[in-house]
Amino acid sequence: MGRFARYTGILAAALSLIASPVAFAETQSKTVQVTATILPRLELSVEPATGPTIAFGAISQPADGQTAARSVAVSLRVFSNLDRPYHVTQLIRQPLTNTQGSAIPHEQFLLATRDASRGQLRVPQPISFVPGVPITLYASDARGKSDAFTAEYHLAVTPATPAGDFETTILYTVTSL
Repeated sequence: MGRFARYTGILAAALSLIASPVAFAETQSKTVQVTATILPRLELSVEPATGPTIAFGAISQPADGQTAARSVAVSLRVFSNLDRPYHVTQLIRQPLTNTQGSAIPHEQFLLATRDASRGQLRVPQPISFVPGVPITLYASDARGKSDAFTAEYHLAVTPATPAGDFETTILYTVTSL
């Protein structure tokens, strides 16, 4: 075997080592499905400016022909990831009533809403509200984006308002549409 044949054999072996992976390369692919579940959330938080309750505090009886008044703001925040509209309602269960059963007339307990950034306030001007009748306070935008607004309660005391500790409850509800 001559030198040329030996060099040719070595060169052929080297080329086969280099060329083999290229000539016989294989590819394999796999597809994997990716999934995620985002749980639906529709949450309402209610925070009176006076703490855990809407507390008007002690109000002195006004003189004849006068009215004493107090206001309390309540911050309401809605978180929604449902991508559909919602509204917020309130229901006062009964009039402001004392332990003797005397009630403050509903015309003296007023409500107005303010400060929404996305949706529509439904009570922009002060109104009195009737116990047992729900009132829509706020309606979201068409996409149901999260928002916050304020409900302001105004209590007026006249000389005819009876003395006592008055209370009631308000039920706030957020409902997707």
